[in-house]
Amino acid sequence: MLRKILISLIIPFILFSCFPTEENRVPSIEYQKGLGKKIRNEKAAKIYRATGYKYYKLGDYDQAFSFYNKALLKYRELSMLHHPEAAELYLRMGDLYLKTKSYKEALRYYSRALKIFKKNYGQEHFLTATAYKGLGSVYEQLSEYKKAYYFYSKCLSVYEKELGKKHKNIKTLKEKIKKLAKAINKQ
Repeated sequence: MLRKILISLIIPFILFSCFPTEENRVPSIEYQKGLGKKIRNEKAAKIYRATGYKYYKLGDYDQAFSFYNKALLKYRELSMLHHPEAAELYLRMGDLYLKTKSYKEALRYYSRALKIFKKNYGQEHFLTATAYKGLGSVYEQLSEYKKAYYFYSKCLSVYEKELGKKHKNIKTLKEKIKKLAKAINKQ
């Protein structure tokens, strides 16, 4: 008797647990296709970004611009313009604009990167410091020495924590800050 009661309780439980519910439903084909497209776009954005960087290192800035813009379009399609991966692209674009002496554009992209890095990682992160350094470089080129000094100093404090006080980048930053202090005093 007890056996029959247990079987009558267990069998329906087993049978009904086999049917999909809201929690265990298999994703629809449309969802799977969309997910596949998203993954392809994410990979394409990374490849475009890396290819742009290769061209940047080779000194072919037109090609670098082309691939960086393709990556930016993919991030836009993915609604990832405020994602840290897009911020890394903004850093690269800032570097490219700095190299080509398009300082307003460089400021724009470094500022975008800084905003995203601060939001996602805080002020004491290496990538945040790298954005500070980029802004310092632009302001130095624009002869806005106080602003350059400010951003280089913020970068230095983070880099010292992240890289150690004996790293070559620390020495370079200290020299720049010292040079800027002299320029500020002359003004």
